[in-house]
Amino acid sequence: MPTDYLDSRPPHAEAKVADDAVRLAQGVEIKYYVIHTSCWAAAEAIEAAQTDKSQIRAETCVHCTTLDRTDYEEQGLLPMIAPPLRTPDDVVLSSEQDYDTVGLDRIPLEPDADDTDE
Repeated sequence: MPTDYLDSRPPHAEAKVADDAVRLAQGVEIKYYVIHTSCWAAAEAIEAAQTDKSQIRAETCVHCTTLDRTDYEEQGLLPMIAPPLRTPDDVVLSSEQDYDTVGLDRIPLEPDADDTDE
């Protein structure tokens, strides 16, 4: 499992950045759209800043609510994404959050399946 990569992008860092960004957006009264929210702590920071969802909105990806760190054991480096897959508990708690949108990055299912050059 690629623990060095995972450990270099811990959930608490994502949560701190999310909290800082929404506070900055609120401070200058602009709309802010948070993308690829992958952990419960970041989702909590965003939700705490949302009063009516008109200024601060959040998105997560399908893989952030369905895959977790244990998937690296089976799939190797195939799901090497940013932010990285989180713990099973994070996935459960994060999937219970009220995101504004759920995105889907174009990720091939098989290493050779990306045929965009043809």
